[in-house]
Amino acid sequence: MSSLKFWDAAASETYDVYVLGKRAPEEIKLFLAEEDEKLDEVIDNYINKKKNTVFVEIGSGTGRYMMRYGARVILNENYRKYLKYIIGIDFSKQMIETCIRNLSLTRVVRGERLSSIVEKLSIKTGIPLKDIREQLLRRVYLINADANKACLKISGEFNVVIGIMFGTLGNIADVRKTLANVSEMMKDDGSLVVTVFNERFADIGFNLYDELANRGFQELRGITWTRKNHGGSFTTETGFLSHWFTEEEFRELVKKHFSIKNIHLVSKRGLMAIAKSKRRKRLLRMPTRIKERGIDSSSVNLLCPNCGEVLGMIQLESNELHCAVCNKNYVVENHHGFRVPILVEPQNPLQHEKKMRT
Repeated sequence: MSSLKFWDAAASETYDVYVLGKRAPEEIKLFLAEEDEKLDEVIDNYINKKKNTVFVEIGSGTGRYMMRYGARVILNENYRKYLKYIIGIDFSKQMIETCIRNLSLTRVVRGERLSSIVEKLSIKTGIPLKDIREQLLRRVYLINADANKACLKISGEFNVVIGIMFGTLGNIADVRKTLANVSEMMKDDGSLVVTVFNERFADIGFNLYDELANRGFQELRGITWTRKNHGGSFTTETGFLSHWFTEEEFRELVKKHFSIKNIHLVSKRGLMAIAKSKRRKRLLRMPTRIKERGIDSSSVNLLCPNCGEVLGMIQLESNELHCAVCNKNYVVENHHGFRVPILVEPQNPLQHEKKMRT
């Protein structure tokens, strides 16, 4: 997996400017536009059919889709009514903190003014900043967690759309484990949209990373390429890792847990799979342990990544979460009103109490 240090550094200074901002190479802008269009089609299909929908992004980064669909909740009546939750999961706490700033706080990075989505929507609609922010707080949730571990349980009559976008799958150490977790999260009636970079066009990647480094994304300097039996990977000494997949490798990984509807080309170097759960339709029954805790039959629940037990509903009320089964504690932090559970590193209760005292 790409190192946490690399992504923390990218989130704080460079990613929004050189990858997602005005200074991004044209190839990236084209890639992102095509991704957006395909993901929109999948989510629109549920919303237009008036189905209650949850969108989850694995590797949500600095909040590209949190902002995109958060804006639609404000601007579009059907989205406001039927897109119940917009959830971002990322293992980089700095990425999540930057996402929250992008949602709530206008800032200047590398001389570029980055307007928050709250400010943009307030100017567009005339709705006060405070009111828009409060609406987003009720709809957008962020979780600091490792996608290789179970962390989310979606239950009841929700249709789940899960996105793993912009090559994020190639940054993950155990792709098979992540896809298995996503399959469990998606239930029987959801859709997966996942993009990867195509090994056949690694030369585009090399030129692109070099261009980003020259423009100011210093963490990408000194990129190297290593070919493997299936695909190949770009790495740097700063901890960056990006695996580029062969189409066969990509298809085999996805179809183990999902029924692939189709695979699209994305821009010049991308592959996108749109897939459904393989599991048969069945009566949606909550696990006994969830029922016993009085959790609503249609709910989004946090899971202990250590043992998989339900910690509670995503609408957090306490500053701590405790797993009664494995006796681990997890911290809940408040960032400008967004309450973020920190699930990556479970703490022993006694160790946590000692830490709080010191």
